[in-house]
Amino acid sequence: MGEEENAIDELMRTASVSVGVARSLANLGTSEWAEPSSEIIRRGRVCRQVYIVLEGAVRVFRSVEGEERNFWFGIEGDLLYSDAGIVMREASKETFEAIERCRLFRFDYDEMMERCATDFELFRWWNGMVHRELYNAVERLSAFTSMNATERYLQLLCEHPSIVQRIPLAHIASYLGVTPQSLSRIRANFAGKGSERGGWDNAD
Repeated sequence: MGEEENAIDELMRTASVSVGVARSLANLGTSEWAEPSSEIIRRGRVCRQVYIVLEGAVRVFRSVEGEERNFWFGIEGDLLYSDAGIVMREASKETFEAIERCRLFRFDYDEMMERCATDFELFRWWNGMVHRELYNAVERLSAFTSMNATERYLQLLCEHPSIVQRIPLAHIASYLGVTPQSLSRIRANFAGKGSERGGWDNAD
């Protein structure tokens, strides 16, 4: 199996795209590795690249008054891109950083949109992904305005159980808007009720 066929197979398996979309993307982009703590998209730079996480975990954070505050985590199958760079051609306000060693599929947004002019299947996939990302962003905002930290943590457990086993506790605490000590108490309460199933030693 050649490199392009490998990319098609991996995109279909990880990103759950059709064979047609996978083939179009494979013609547009390439896969690469990002080591832990490396910056995939850097704050202050215009980024017109889009990434699909094939393997690994990523955090997205902003620096607020000298403190890094996480507001999203990306894992296998997720899209990574700078809204400011894609929509406004402006510098990113966030940093996208690898937490684990990540395998990423990268393609150029402008080249993809040019292809979309004649590739309806690719356009429909991209349009669906953007709408899904917008919906998820609204849901995260709603959770932060209507739920307390314990409820947000429970939601994170229900929606992405693997994340809390892979992401360092300090990053999860930042995402929830609590101190690591408060998160430890929340976790202890859930652990006592048998709500969490192993793997905690991985997120230290």
